[in-house]
Amino acid sequence: KRIIVISSCGTMQIDERKLQTFLRTTGALAICGYREYVDMLRSAAFELLLFDVLLSYSLTLQGVEAMKRKVEKVDRKLCRELGFRMVVRKNR
Repeated sequence: KRIIVISSCGTMQIDERKLQTFLRTTGALAICGYREYVDMLRSAAFELLLFDVLLSYSLTLQGVEAMKRKVEKVDRKLCRELGFRMVVRKNR
């Protein structure tokens, strides 16, 4: 089980159907990253928070859903400013 974190700018501007196909193909539970250009220092600070949350939950679909809610709650404003997006695999 894994979660894929892509820290490059604009990578998550992909259609959700393609991301779901990618998740099913790789077996990953989730993929996350940025939809826009991000400042390296701000994104690094955000990723410290992100990794703290990711390490606090189990690697199950239910755990990943909880991670997503927690990340968005920890710093909603920074998520929005960075264009952070986390897509969780649909259970199909």
